[in-house]
Amino acid sequence: MKNLNGFLGKIYPIIQERVQKEEAAVPLEDLKRLAAVRTLLLVDIKERIVRRQSPVAVIGEIKHASPNAGMISGRDHLAQVQAYVDGGAVAISVLTEPNYFNGSLEELKQLKESFPSMPFLRKDFIISEYQVYESKAAGADLVLLITRWLEDDELKRLFQLSRALGLQVLVEVEQEEDFERAMKIGAEIIGINARSLVDLTVDVDRVVRLARTATRAVGAKDFLPLLIGESGVVSAEIVRKWHHAGVRAVLVGEALMKSGDPVNMVRALSLAE
Repeated sequence: MKNLNGFLGKIYPIIQERVQKEEAAVPLEDLKRLAAVRTLLLVDIKERIVRRQSPVAVIGEIKHASPNAGMISGRDHLAQVQAYVDGGAVAISVLTEPNYFNGSLEELKQLKESFPSMPFLRKDFIISEYQVYESKAAGADLVLLITRWLEDDELKRLFQLSRALGLQVLVEVEQEEDFERAMKIGAEIIGINARSLVDLTVDVDRVVRLARTATRAVGAKDFLPLLIGESGVVSAEIVRKWHHAGVRAVLVGEALMKSGDPVNMVRALSLAE
């Protein structure tokens, strides 16, 4: 169930305080109205992954900093997203957490307005319905829900609200029991994180193990969610190993933000070459 050890426990009260301040500035009822009148197109990431031309779909991430790497890149985010698009990325992830990742919702909104036909993931630490409405109003097409820091009722409630608002949900797992919880709420897109959100270490083989376990557990006759590998992607070899285990898409941030040629790196990670 909820695990607030390590980094998750450190950031949780910071997220709580931020949400309280945001709601004080823009009350929930006002935010609901903003979400309801959104004009930005909602784009289906699942369809784009399924209809991809390459063996693996790549989700390119805008990630300016991280707790373990510090500042990653000061590149212009519009040019970076254009590079992802040119390389064939199926979607864009934007880290909007400001304290540790130097992100913002305003950046997400600007990028969605500039690339309205691309699906955008709001990647943040979501703990409340306020953040779900906030995500839709800002232009997100899907949101991230992390199983490890949500109780069962919180996970189900936030998942159902997101779907009711037309948002898709990337449900993130780290362990086998997390996958079972994601399946229980009806998750159609499951991200397997190679990075532990407790101590921030990376184990790329975790993605292989969980993807294979998921495939065996579900069985051929039942519905298998789209599996997305997250974190630790630095080469096509890692992607190929994940793909053989059942992963259909990868989410890549730091390596692409640091790359001197993000266009061709997206192509290489999609195993198109």
